[in-house]
Amino acid sequence: MIRLWLLLLAAPLLVGCGTVRNVQGRSYPVLSAEDREPHAFGGIANDVRWAGEQVRRVNRSEDVSDATSASALAGYFALIDLPLSAVGDVVTLPRIVWVSRQQRVTVRDD
Repeated sequence: MIRLWLLLLAAPLLVGCGTVRNVQGRSYPVLSAEDREPHAFGGIANDVRWAGEQVRRVNRSEDVSDATSASALAGYFALIDLPLSAVGDVVTLPRIVWVSRQQRVTVRDD
């Protein structure tokens, strides 16, 4: 029972990765540098791309354990993280739009 409560308490920390990485300007879920500008609904785009990468990994894998872990990751990105990233993307949309407009104004002033 304690494990269930710990899992429920930790779950919010493990979701919405696509949105978090979009706001940070990063393309990959783990250990990546800032490599792009945040964009509207980029969290959803990240999750779809990451799930697709894992599905391709399953298709080319000959190792059962690798295919299993890739399937689990694809399911996580597509079924768990994607809906929560959709909510996060809607919440962060005003900030993303404001930042992108500020950058355009700065470029025009130069």
